[in-house]
Amino acid sequence: MKIINFSNELNLEHSIALILIYALLIGCSNDDDTLIPIDPPIAENQMFTIVENPLPNQSIGSVLATDTQNLDLTFILNNQSNVNAIRISEASGELFVNNVSAFDYELNTTITSDVTISNGSQSSTVQITVNLTDIRPSEQELVAHYRNDNTINDICSDSSINGIDATFQNGDLPNIITGVFGNAYDFENTISNINFPSNGIQNNSAFSIGLWVNPKNDGFIIGKGTAAAQNLFLETTSFDANNVELKLFYSSTTTTTLQVYDEILLPKNQWSHVTITKDPNLKWTTYVNGVVVNETTMNEDNLWTNTILHIGGWGSANYLDGAIDDIFIYNRTLSAQDVDLLINN
Repeated sequence: MKIINFSNELNLEHSIALILIYALLIGCSNDDDTLIPIDPPIAENQMFTIVENPLPNQSIGSVLATDTQNLDLTFILNNQSNVNAIRISEASGELFVNNVSAFDYELNTTITSDVTISNGSQSSTVQITVNLTDIRPSEQELVAHYRNDNTINDICSDSSINGIDATFQNGDLPNIITGVFGNAYDFENTISNINFPSNGIQNNSAFSIGLWVNPKNDGFIIGKGTAAAQNLFLETTSFDANNVELKLFYSSTTTTTLQVYDEILLPKNQWSHVTITKDPNLKWTTYVNGVVVNETTMNEDNLWTNTILHIGGWGSANYLDGAIDDIFIYNRTLSAQDVDLLINN
């Protein structure tokens, strides 16, 4: 008689069933892992602000993004409104100035770009906007700003942070009249002019002077130097009943006095804005009401050193028959856009 061992067969079947169940569980577990969704990075459109004319590689800020799986993120710039204006750290999302020339408020008030943020499997794209803050020309290398609003204590007050107050020659004070901005100095029937300190302008290679003038007749708007040294004169001479002629002269100890230009007319008894600039290449530019009226190269590079700047006259004579308002003096060469800003203030 054959004896069947049911116990062994049951144990075998039980073992096989357990193995199958375990394998099924492992398989389901792996399937569940692959089905867990990977979400894209979370980020929103962002806005930054930076003052114009920044330094190369200056930090702008960082693009903020998070990831629900705590995966490492990478950041890529796309579609910049100004090509290569900005660069970004792929690892951190920090933004930097790349092309400084793009950060000129007069050229671009904003710079935009898309940023693609990836966690390796999913990505998100947001837009960043960099707003530029305009710096007025009066805030860049400004030496002095004379508003000509009053003559308190016989002083022509500098309203800039430098506090380089000027004085009135001969103690004879100009008349106070209504100017373009507030009050103005009228030098008619006076023997006075404004004496600007000789050590005020530190940059001899580049500087600018801008002012409003209301001429009635002959006189010096600007006089620089002494009889024995370098001289620069911007003067008006009567041309006809309605106009004066604007003239620029210069001389030095090695040259005779040279007339740079004339035949530039300013109306009498009206305000006109006049700006003179000098750049490091010895180019002098004259603007009248924001328009270039003369550009010339003078081979003298020492016209601005060690002598007093007179505004409204020169020395003990040549006093301006007219009025002056809102004088700006700079240690840099103003651009045409800067001059426009001065005029519109």
